[in-house]
Amino acid sequence: MTPRILIPTQDLAPDDPALRCARLNFPEAEVHLLHVVDLLPPLDLLADVGDTALTQARDLLDALGPGEVVVADQPAGVILDRARSGAFDLIVMGTERRGRLERFFLGSVAEAVVRESPIPVLTVRAPADRLTLIRRVTLLHDFSPSAERALGTVRTLWPGAAVTLLHALDPESLHTPFPVTIPEGGSAADQFIHRNQAWRQGAQRRLDALGGGEVVQGEPAELALDRARTGQTDLLALGTVSRTGVGRLLFGSVAQRVVRESPVPVLTARAAAERR
Repeated sequence: MTPRILIPTQDLAPDDPALRCARLNFPEAEVHLLHVVDLLPPLDLLADVGDTALTQARDLLDALGPGEVVVADQPAGVILDRARSGAFDLIVMGTERRGRLERFFLGSVAEAVVRESPIPVLTVRAPADRLTLIRRVTLLHDFSPSAERALGTVRTLWPGAAVTLLHALDPESLHTPFPVTIPEGGSAADQFIHRNQAWRQGAQRRLDALGGGEVVQGEPAELALDRARTGQTDLLALGTVSRTGVGRLLFGSVAQRVVRESPVPVLTARAAAERR
């Protein structure tokens, strides 16, 4: 597959981490750069300042590759419009820039895109000189449609990569990712023990049906980040959900933290039923 990749870029520099990651891993891809210029000068200065900024931005972008410069005050909205157009298979974007304020701003844009994009998103936090070819992938699998889409995306984009499926079992969780049967009677503590045993066994069977994987006890984001921090993987992958309520909480508790903290690139994907 030759992916069609959208790369939102703010720095317009050859060492942009997202651009470096895309070219390193998908040298034959169709790449389209997108630079959003946020112009908010006084109206009487708009023409001069705007023309100068746009000319400089277009010159810099032309030196990097094909793409477009757009004037807007909502970068995430522009990126999502392109994602919904059907013209792209993947978004590759950075999650932070230099400076405290810029880091907060771009982080909020990246998180909005991850949460709402109908196509998979590859976020890159590491500097360009620390990026490597992706050969090992760790995928957090909770047996949701979104996780299935993430797995399908990984296998399509990196067909030769070694993929480790990781399912996190939280023994104190009130919910299981699939129905389990436990014997009636006994104390609440006994019920939890039996439930967790059934959860572990059921999860392992499902992972084996997908080609194998590990059931590990702990908090999902921390388990994934530990693999990344200790050099055990080149990419973290997981499914995301959007909307409000529980969906927003699930995104905030797992995907948001992984995207913010991972030292390796992160692939996120939403299931078709979740896409608006």
